[in-house]
Amino acid sequence: MTRIAIIRALLIALVSAAWALPLIRAFRLLSYALSVDDGSINTANDTSFGSSLVVSYCFSFAVALAIAWFLPSTRAWLLCLPLAASFLVATDVIRLAPESVIVIFPTMRPFRPAQFSLLIAVVGAAIVWLHRRHERVTHNAA
Repeated sequence: MTRIAIIRALLIALVSAAWALPLIRAFRLLSYALSVDDGSINTANDTSFGSSLVVSYCFSFAVALAIAWFLPSTRAWLLCLPLAASFLVATDVIRLAPESVIVIFPTMRPFRPAQFSLLIAVVGAAIVWLHRRHERVTHNAA
């Protein structure tokens, strides 16, 4: 394996490990809410919240995977910042543990990780675009 492939595999393993616990907990909440069929508004809220968390976590995981995939091949080491921010989002989700059953108010909005990940994806795309543009200008000047 080449050096880029090893770094890419390591980064993907780290991202997968960071988002595994939140994804497992979100799927567990959703399966619990779907298994309890008492017709109450609490069950409906748990189902809606759980499905929103699953979508949000999957999007955040996909953004982190995309950054981990592009980081070694672009050699834009500034992409380490969005990757680190993605790890901070995963750490925040693990710390808050919003996957518990809702009593009155949830501990966080379900799409907060996805909103942060969208910002991280935009910053990462801007870094890649600026890096490729800079490489093109440098090659044309030489």
